[in-house]
Amino acid sequence: MAEALAQAAVHDNWRSSYLFAAERESTTQSTKTIPEILEEIHDDRKAKTAAKKRQGSHDKINYANQWAVSESNLEQKTAEMINATVYFTAAVQRPPKQESHHLPS
Repeated sequence: MAEALAQAAVHDNWRSSYLFAAERESTTQSTKTIPEILEEIHDDRKAKTAAKKRQGSHDKINYANQWAVSESNLEQKTAEMINATVYFTAAVQRPPKQESHHLPS
């Protein structure tokens, strides 16, 4: 909790307006998973570069509002979030930069 408060105190507030807008436009009817949404972003050239500039926030909202969590599916969505984190963390590894699990001899 203290870390979250510290982060909130030192970071810009632009994320809150973006997240509140995404929440207002979201639908709890979405059946898309996080990896499916990430694949759509990967295929969308405009969305892929939107993180580099403040413009294009509506495009970001269109992706963010496709994933919603309700009280009834909280446990399932938490598991999906953990799974997606492992998926995209493992997917970004490149052979020369892979973490070695071998102990030095």
